[in-house]
Amino acid sequence: MHLGGARRSCATKVIANLKTKEAEIAKMLPFVPDSLKPLFSQAEKMREKMETFSEQQPELLAEMIKRKEANPLATGIVATVPTARDPKTCKYTLEGTLVHTLMKDVYYQERLEKLTYDGLEVVLSPAHKAAIAAKIVAFGKDLESSAKATAPAFFQDKDGKDKPFDNPYAKYDGSGLPDKMPLKTVLGLA
Repeated sequence: MHLGGARRSCATKVIANLKTKEAEIAKMLPFVPDSLKPLFSQAEKMREKMETFSEQQPELLAEMIKRKEANPLATGIVATVPTARDPKTCKYTLEGTLVHTLMKDVYYQERLEKLTYDGLEVVLSPAHKAAIAAKIVAFGKDLESSAKATAPAFFQDKDGKDKPFDNPYAKYDGSGLPDKMPLKTVLGLA
C-alpha cells in the first residue's frame, strides 16, 4: 500500500520516537528492579504493534496524530463539563493535594480520550473479518468442549451416545461484521 507523504511522515515520526524510547529503555533495563523488567520489556512489542497499525490503518493513524498535535487542551482554561454548574453544588479540592492532582489528571485524560478517539472508525479488511470469524469459531468450539466436559449427561441420550449439538458459532463466517467499527469500540473504551 502506498502512503501519501504527509501520512508517511506522521507514521515515521511516531515510529522513530518509539525506537528512540526503546533505545533509552534498553540502556536503563539493567538498572531496573526485576519486578519492573517485564513492564519495561514491552517497548519492543509496542513499537512492532505500532508499525503493524501504521501499515494497516494509515489514514486512522494520521488522523489520530493530527488531533493529538492540535492539542486544544494545552493552553488556557478548559471546561471539564459541557454546561456550567452552580458553584454551591460543586465539590472543591485543595490545590496541591493528592486528590486534586489525581482528579485533574483523570479529567485531562477523559478530555484527551474524547478529543483523540471520538468519531474515528477502523476499516475492517476481509483479512480482519476472517481473523475475527476464526476467533469466534474457536471460542464456540472451546465453549462446546468445556460444556460437554462439565455436564456430559446433557449432551448424551439415555444410551450414553452423544446427542447432536447445533453449535451456532461453528458456522460463523464473519459476513455479519460491518465494514467499519468505531475506534473506541475496538479499543474497549466504549
